[in-house]
Parts: sequence; structure tokens; C-alpha cells
Amino acid sequence: MLALNSLDALDEGRREPGIRFPVTCPICARAVLTELPVALIAEALIVRSSIRLHAGCHDVYWNASELEVEQIRSYLGAGVLTVISVGD
Repeated sequence: MLALNSLDALDEGRREPGIRFPVTCPICARAVLTELPVALIAEALIVRSSIRLHAGCHDVYWNASELEVEQIRSYLGAGVLTVISVGD
């Protein structure tokens, strides 16, 4: 199964819409915000690939669970968009 992460969808010098949403750190159970490009999320949902999540509090990465994927899908559907500045 293919796993997509935020670096896969970014091209240098571009700005693209992103979605900021809360994730729960698997180490300390703290809710922290993470952000991924809309294109990355849409592609992962279409091809049913893993979505790689990150919690900065412990610099830990993991694949989104089915529940987390559904929550991300809800945020995408709600249009909770931000602008990601590539190269920052």
C-alpha cells in the first residue's frame, strides 16, 4: 500500500491550499494541530492510500487510522482550508 506524506505533494516555490486539523499524539495523547495539502489528502482518499500524520510534540509519524481518515475527510468536506507556503 502506498503511503503519502506532506513532502510528496509540495513543489518548491508554490503556495497551495491546505487543511489544518487536530491529531492526537500517540505518545502523550496531547491534541496538536497538523497541516497537509488538499491535493495530498484528495489523492490519498481517491486511491485509498495511507495518510501519514505527524505530531510535533514528540516528532512522531504514523499512518492515519480509519477513524482519523474519516475525520480528515470531514475537515476536507467542511472546507477548512489554509494556505501552505512551500519552502518555509
